[in-house]
Amino acid sequence: MTEVAYFKNIAEQHLDIAHDTPITEGSEEKRCSFFRLGKSQELSAAIFNKAHFPCLVYADVRIRYNADNNTQAARRRKFYTLYVFSAVDQSISNEIDKQEAAYDAALEVAEEIISYMNEDQLNNGFCAAGFRFKPDMVVLDMEDLPASNLYGWRIQIESVSQKDFIKNPAKWIEP
Repeated sequence: MTEVAYFKNIAEQHLDIAHDTPITEGSEEKRCSFFRLGKSQELSAAIFNKAHFPCLVYADVRIRYNADNNTQAARRRKFYTLYVFSAVDQSISNEIDKQEAAYDAALEVAEEIISYMNEDQLNNGFCAAGFRFKPDMVVLDMEDLPASNLYGWRIQIESVSQKDFIKNPAKWIEP
């Protein structure tokens, strides 16, 4: 399973996010609460136009390599960036209280995702193809889109795996 498919699966299984489930029982209309985005400027437009909350956003991946003592092996460190957003509860009259409630709701979902991944790692030895997870490799930062009344958390997850750098002769034209 790819990393994107893994996070989409989480969004589909979590009862609050409930991506791709009917909005109401018997409804043909489905919840849209999982997004894959390559550019942060697309985030606001996608969320504003079609999202249901809370939502999970798969934003990007960075990869960094660390050499392993002059060998062809290296550690591949992947840094995944996700967002969990909640909408403010309009029944709360105080603006700060609205924001805090949305942050708290999103934090609860973010921590449930971390718990899910931790259990998956403990039970299976990995989360997705080559994805190794430990809770101490997660960083959460508050995020907001105040114009959209959305508040939540950026989740940054680091995964470490082995990568062998061995040139494949079949992929090269020899001079």
